[in-house]
Amino acid sequence: MQMTYDKFAITLHWLMALLIILMIIMGYQLDELSPEELANNLSWHSGTGVLLLILATIRLWWRYAHSPPPYPNSMSILKKRTAITVVHGFYFLMFLQPIVGLVQAMVYKSVEIRLFGVFGVGWLRELDKMWLDIFSMIHSIGAGALSLFVMFHLGAALKHRFIDRDEIMGRMSPFKRAHKSK
Repeated sequence: MQMTYDKFAITLHWLMALLIILMIIMGYQLDELSPEELANNLSWHSGTGVLLLILATIRLWWRYAHSPPPYPNSMSILKKRTAITVVHGFYFLMFLQPIVGLVQAMVYKSVEIRLFGVFGVGWLRELDKMWLDIFSMIHSIGAGALSLFVMFHLGAALKHRFIDRDEIMGRMSPFKRAHKSK
């Protein structure tokens, strides 16, 4: 039985983790930018969000096509259920955030948003400001939830590594491959 994720799943995990952390940092700094900086940063933020949506779709498809390795027997049922809930929460947020963010970009009126500076997305600009406020609120709450999930996930990974000293970290490690059991 495979005790680790395959290289493709590991690569997607770490690529998306890096992009999500960068997006969270970038997103929280958007309010402090000048209009010119805002247009450029929203362009990259929105484009990266679309890229993350594509990667999340690929990742979800890959997960259904390739069963994840089982959790270690040392984990209690409660810990396994918590881990599964966190995974589902991550997937929900990995889809919610870019979809709501893209709709928010389509409604945004202050600056023209072009994904990576190329593709314009102001298709819904004629909608009332109320819609921008609604999508902004949902996107902001989602960013906060995603930030909490990232911190919880990181804390749990470090707990498994340094306190529990179990093999959980080896399942997704790009550096050390856990052994396969027979």
